[in-house]
Amino acid sequence: MVNAGFFGEVNLSKKDVNANLKGGSKAGFYVQISQYLFLVLLFL
Repeated sequence: MVNAGFFGEVNLSKKDVNANLKGGSKAGFYVQISQYLFLVLLFL
């Protein structure tokens, strides 16, 4: 269950990143990157 939820979150984040890149939202993009780094640290 934990893994399914984690991958679901990652998929949603990827969609957000793509939307931000297309929209040219630099601030939103950096927020997404920081969230990815946080998730990576959690799973190290």
